[in-house]
Amino acid sequence: MTTGHGSRGIGAVVIVVSAACVAFFTLRPGEAGPQAAIPGGYLASDVVLNILLFVPLGVGFALAGARPLRAAVIGAVASLAIELAQLSSIPGRDASVHDLLTNATGTAVGALLVTHWAGRERWWRSLSPWIAGAIVATWSGGAFLLRASLPGTRWYGQLAHDFAGTEQFDGRVLSLSMQGTPLDDHALAEPLALRDRARRADTLRVKTAVETGTPSSARAQIVAIVAGQPGEIASIWAEGHAIVARQRLSLSDAGLRTPWIRLDSALPARTGEAVTITLEVTRRAFRLSARGPASARESTLALTPDLFWSAFLPGEYQGGSGGRWQPLLPALLTYITLGLALGGRPLRLLAATVVTLIAGPLLAGVALPDAALLGAAATGTLAGVWLSAVLKFRKRKGPLPTEAALAVVPPTD
Repeated sequence: MTTGHGSRGIGAVVIVVSAACVAFFTLRPGEAGPQAAIPGGYLASDVVLNILLFVPLGVGFALAGARPLRAAVIGAVASLAIELAQLSSIPGRDASVHDLLTNATGTAVGALLVTHWAGRERWWRSLSPWIAGAIVATWSGGAFLLRASLPGTRWYGQLAHDFAGTEQFDGRVLSLSMQGTPLDDHALAEPLALRDRARRADTLRVKTAVETGTPSSARAQIVAIVAGQPGEIASIWAEGHAIVARQRLSLSDAGLRTPWIRLDSALPARTGEAVTITLEVTRRAFRLSARGPASARESTLALTPDLFWSAFLPGEYQGGSGGRWQPLLPALLTYITLGLALGGRPLRLLAATVVTLIAGPLLAGVALPDAALLGAAATGTLAGVWLSAVLKFRKRKGPLPTEAALAVVPPTD
């Protein structure tokens, strides 16, 4: 693909905007929270996000005239500068080699899209069945990662610990239990028996009684159950007057972010109030409740299949108190891509959409799609079909137009 003055100007604008987005997401301090909650971090989530973040930068470089290899080198150099800045002067950020590789890969992918855009109908014809199959498989398999995970053989209780980037809980923890077994701030005497009982139960239940103190301005741990190297199993935190909690899911085992459930206005403003907090986890939902002498509040987060895609959001997803639309955004993008891939095959598109919505929940036993997810699926597939025509991705029967034109031109001596 050749570039003129117009495309070079557009490329310069894309580069500036993309660089600003990269700086916004990579050069800010990291989110406050326990640094050892999940040892090793969320590698799979970070890989996908890093690639997607640098694709627009590669598009800009290609429009400005750079070849894919040169664009990848520029992306790698820019990524190296970011990693050095994170290592030396940005709190809460970690530098890594895989960031360099994924950032360079994203830049190269963006540049390749531009340089091969003219032949998109040809290469999309080959790639689209594989892309559609990958989307269907990911939707179906992702539902299995919404199951509770109870790894490790040595468990510990934690009562109001203080971590880097968090505050100390100002109240007092009166008790902590899991499945009715009392826990304290030390290693469990018989963790395997508790783990096996929890695995067999239909409902995992973590319960704590606290006496409130001054509300925290940042996240403060109330209680947690951890398992050494695998990291956090379940935890409950105070965040001002709100409570946030999570139970480790198989998402974390796959290197993906596990969602939180949030309960607003759960802690009373007065200090010294007794509050009982319960986190319950079933195959279909998180439930977080707080009961005090004068009030009772409860929040529910349904484990619908789109919750898998919340693992690919730039930050931690907190469900249960608004924000239902957040995991629908990445889910919507997958359905747009599915519509692009199967835009010329309506029956296959309908079958693929139904499978993505139903197969995972039925096989994994998680919650069935709600109206919001059904709406996102319908909107995304229709938008993808429309885009396949507008962007000329839609497959045509017979030879490509260039091939047909060549076929009717008589050979010359």
